[in-house]
Amino acid sequence: MSTARSVDLSPKGLLSDSGNYVLQQDDIASLARYVWAGVLLPGDTDTLQQRLNVSTATMRKLSEVVTPLLATFNDVKAHCETFKDKTYPSIVSIADDIYSYAQDAGGTEQNSYYANILRCIRSLATASSKPEKDDLKQTIDSLCDGLIKNATAIQTKIQEVVENVSKFGDQTYEDSSALKERKLAVEDMLTSDAGSLEALQRQLEENHTELKADQAEYEHDRIVASTALTYAWVPFLGVITSSVVAAASGRAAAAMAERIKLVNRLIAEETDEAGSRTGVVTDERRIVADLISVDMDFDSLLAAVGPATHLIQVVLAAFQAISGQLANLKDLVNTDPSKANAAIKKIVDSKVVDGWNALANAVDKYREAAFVTPVQEISLDQLSQQLQKQVGTAA
Repeated sequence: MSTARSVDLSPKGLLSDSGNYVLQQDDIASLARYVWAGVLLPGDTDTLQQRLNVSTATMRKLSEVVTPLLATFNDVKAHCETFKDKTYPSIVSIADDIYSYAQDAGGTEQNSYYANILRCIRSLATASSKPEKDDLKQTIDSLCDGLIKNATAIQTKIQEVVENVSKFGDQTYEDSSALKERKLAVEDMLTSDAGSLEALQRQLEENHTELKADQAEYEHDRIVASTALTYAWVPFLGVITSSVVAAASGRAAAAMAERIKLVNRLIAEETDEAGSRTGVVTDERRIVADLISVDMDFDSLLAAVGPATHLIQVVLAAFQAISGQLANLKDLVNTDPSKANAAIKKIVDSKVVDGWNALANAVDKYREAAFVTPVQEISLDQLSQQLQKQVGTAA
């Protein structure tokens, strides 16, 4: 039998402390960003050569390790394209259903499903005639059934999304391991021909980490502000948040510009035995830089999957609680109306309606911000020139 435990009928768990829809978070945005590292992987030798801008002789020399590398690239690419085209949009589409639910639950105190349920329960507690009681119970049952049906449908959809994101997480873990294995094989062959590349690798990894950190704070602020983000792929850097980079100015732009200069220098110049720059462009450096950018972007993608899955499960748990409260309330109405009235005693109708309206607004902002436009491809030189122009603007 249901008990008279108090209920609040709020969208508890669906709004963050900042007032945003709970999926308006960095980890969800990271999925949308870093999946492009896999989507844009080359699938054949010609595309790989064009991407790296290396000689045909180098490609032939590395054919023994390039062939399995491309096989792995194609597997990864397929997984990431499925996520981009199907799984990520399904995460966003949950918001469409939640928005509709929040509109039914919110609105005004006159048309809100929740407010009408509350009014009917209070009226039922004082109703004297059987026809009046039956009519009120029928209204409450109808409103609760409709809301429970919609909440259950949302749960079913979320469960499927959780399964697909979890599956993608498993694939990403395996893909990341395979990419590291292929990367190591290529580096081993390059090292045997070109000598140690450890210093170059370390510098590129450090620079990649610092450039990512340069973007992180600005990116987080835009996510909290429900601002749509745009991304770009840059050779030897990987996927960047282009809308964040474009907004950088003053010292922030100067710091990013210096990091781009360093990457250009690392991949484009050798030094002679005396340490003087020779200006010789080496294929080996380009290959190493590209593999490092892919590897580190996949590390970021893998790091985001678990937390993102948890956030989606938070939405699932919230709707399980929502439908559970409604089912409990409906049961009380039909078994002991006085207990139903006691359970809602502390509820303020206007606060319930306001809470669901706040969720509707937050979800609507999320839907607009979550849309991802196709990633642009820009060169290191283009990015460097852009940042140099931004250095002179006000910080």
